[in-house]
Amino acid sequence: MLCHDHSEQYENLEKTVRGYNPAADFQHIRAAFEFAAEAHKDQKRKSGEPYIIHPLAVAQIVAEELRLDSESIEAALLHDVIEDTAATHEQVSKLFSPTIADLVEGVSKLTRIQYATKEDEQMENLRKMLIAMSKDIRVILIKIADRLHNMRTMEYQSPAKQKQKSLETMEIYAPIAHRLGMQRIKWELEDLSLKYLDPIGYEEIVSKLEAKHQEYEDFMRRIQIQIDNRLKELNIDHIVYGRMKHPYSIYRKMFNQNKSLDEIFDLFAFRVIVNSVGDCYNVLGVIHDLYKPILGRFKDYIGTPKPNGYQSLHTTVIGPDGLPFEVQIRTKEMHEIAEYGVAAHWKYKQNGQGAGTEGKYGFTMAGAVTGATYPEQIKLLRAQLPHTFFLVPGYGAQGGTAADVQHAFNEKGHGAIVNSSRGIMCAWKKTGNNGLDFAQAARDAAIAMRDDIAQFVTVL
Repeated sequence: MLCHDHSEQYENLEKTVRGYNPAADFQHIRAAFEFAAEAHKDQKRKSGEPYIIHPLAVAQIVAEELRLDSESIEAALLHDVIEDTAATHEQVSKLFSPTIADLVEGVSKLTRIQYATKEDEQMENLRKMLIAMSKDIRVILIKIADRLHNMRTMEYQSPAKQKQKSLETMEIYAPIAHRLGMQRIKWELEDLSLKYLDPIGYEEIVSKLEAKHQEYEDFMRRIQIQIDNRLKELNIDHIVYGRMKHPYSIYRKMFNQNKSLDEIFDLFAFRVIVNSVGDCYNVLGVIHDLYKPILGRFKDYIGTPKPNGYQSLHTTVIGPDGLPFEVQIRTKEMHEIAEYGVAAHWKYKQNGQGAGTEGKYGFTMAGAVTGATYPEQIKLLRAQLPHTFFLVPGYGAQGGTAADVQHAFNEKGHGAIVNSSRGIMCAWKKTGNNGLDFAQAARDAAIAMRDDIAQFVTVL
């Protein structure tokens, strides 16, 4: 039976999942909730609320923010049962599936990592380890969702715990979210961390932004109408909206440039979302016709994407009021990747293999260890993520040209796929089971194969 107090929260979760994945295994999702509710029934949060509130909230983030599959939702609901209750890996495996038990155990292992050092190099190594030790990238995604909810409810912790967790978040989880291209979650993690790491600085920025809220809203509305009207005249299908830069972004600029909030160059960013790459460049011309572009402030991340897969055109212009603002122009698909990162690469396929009637999901991941399971992934690599190194455990190719890509998914072994400006390259080398040993071996194989692509190769 569903606990009456939490039935509404659970029903909202189910409604969210149904909205993007109607073929999800709702029977198993409900069973995972009921199992977690029973396992955590005698536990309370620091807020005094029943503990089950937390797994439900994490599952809601996994569904609403990341739109992951049924197994991810179930694992999110169960993510603390092995760590904090009498439930075992064997029990979860038997009641649900070995995959879900492994996901839950993976999250538990990440929870047990001790974050003792604050040295930059060691923090970097820890970030690499977090990713490399995850055989399934969903472990990292669930853990990030777990940390996000804990940060959202950090007011119930002691001041010392608030600072400790905020520092961990700023140094580990926000950078991982950035590497995975999950910008929305990265921004929220940064803002929530800043709130406790420098409460005075955070409050100063937030209060000043709130004081000018109406003035800024009026400005953004005027610019939005101007852009919208011009694009309608040109019959360019589009969505346009403006937003304020988030507090930590402003804080970082103030600190780095030693300026007050009033001296910060651009506080506003507008996004124009269109249907095609051609439309992106057409809109860029329209924006530069409407407003005066600032020299040296144009960046073409479509022609040269960021390592985490981000693509967009960026330009900074001067508005009619003399205020500078940034405009980001991208396609709908680019926008999905910019917002959700690696999670946006999960592709739902009808009639695929999966649990119950659920289709097969595949994912790509910029600069991290992944489990690529079918050749269609190559299309995503080539089209969306150039200049990125991928480790693909379980598959390999002995050749070194794009023609060997298909072969990479048909041979047993370990492989490295390097997508350079000259085309996809594959390297293959058998190693032991250690993921980091494999990472280094794959990189060595790629470098030996073509020196001029080594600059694009990263070992995580």
